[in-house]
Amino acid sequence: MPKIVAHEERRAALAEAVWRVVETDGLEGLTMRRIAREASWSVGAVAHYFPTKDALLSFAHKLAMDRETRRYQEQAAAFSRLAALEAVARAAVCLTPDDRTSSLVWLAFLPRATCREDFRVAQNREQTEWREFLAAFMRDAAQHGELDRHIDCQLEAVLLATFLDGLVVQALLEPGDYTPARQVQLIGAYLEGRGLSGC
Repeated sequence: MPKIVAHEERRAALAEAVWRVVETDGLEGLTMRRIAREASWSVGAVAHYFPTKDALLSFAHKLAMDRETRRYQEQAAAFSRLAALEAVARAAVCLTPDDRTSSLVWLAFLPRATCREDFRVAQNREQTEWREFLAAFMRDAAQHGELDRHIDCQLEAVLLATFLDGLVVQALLEPGDYTPARQVQLIGAYLEGRGLSGC
């Protein structure tokens, strides 16, 4: 009987190898040969699934972001409105080793997005979806009396997303100063200062 190969599982395994290489070697260390070694595959086997490094990086980035989105949704499910917003904000920064890996993959993707149209389109789409995700909690809170009904939810979502992006970068660059506890403290201060705290 012919062997059934789980192609999506194999593609995901390669994406995970990309994440590990990015974490240890950075984007400059990301070669097809290095990815193959990390995954314990041959270079030819990697090329069978992804003919170029950019194709593999794009897939690895999308898979990482898809998993992050599911995690945000899971975090939010236990709460509602502003409490859910804070839970999602905490999930978006570097509180665990897995968070750090996801953030490094996101950061590694950005230089490609500045010079390649396909990467830029994907990045812009993800950012738009992320801001809309945040704004939805604010709109829900406004409708239920937790926020002023005239609040500009789209603007607040842009500001919060920008704050969280900056916090992630600082946490990657200065982990000793931006500890998980400090990040949580800063998120709380930001939300309270913008009138977005559920407390």
